[in-house]
Amino acid sequence: MIEVTSGMTTVPVHILVEGSRRFACPAAAAWRHVLNYTSWQNYSISEPVAGVPGTEGEVVLLRKDEEGVTFPPYFARTIHLDPGKRVIWKTYPRDPEPGNDYFGFVDFAVAAEGEATRFSYRFLYELIVPAAPEAELARYKTDLIAATESVNETIFTKLQRLVEAR
Repeated sequence: MIEVTSGMTTVPVHILVEGSRRFACPAAAAWRHVLNYTSWQNYSISEPVAGVPGTEGEVVLLRKDEEGVTFPPYFARTIHLDPGKRVIWKTYPRDPEPGNDYFGFVDFAVAAEGEATRFSYRFLYELIVPAAPEAELARYKTDLIAATESVNETIFTKLQRLVEAR
């Protein structure tokens, strides 16, 4: 457990969500759209904060509004960029609060599979939440993974339609 300044006892909860999709398009075409994430995800805020756009070190402020889910404003820092192949962002809240804080890594990769593309994704998050009984934390984790997978289905379906429309 972690003791925060407010006196609230908190604990970490970790989630990992990963998967892949096959796109009927060349990897270069898919990559261009993967990096243009505002074209296939709904953001009410997407503002550059620091760094050179499209490079390691870039920081953007985002607020995602997908069907049934609104994320509070958060930062995304590009921490790894292998052009044409892989991008990793570190995400963290703009306004962290005791008992409601997190950081995460979002990892997208594309790889050619003949004329098609394999798009892979991995989300790894540590959330700092108020201490609760183990069963309640397990239920929270299960619900969070299910919500993440639901949002992923929505956004990755949009991405697939976009890249395959050429």
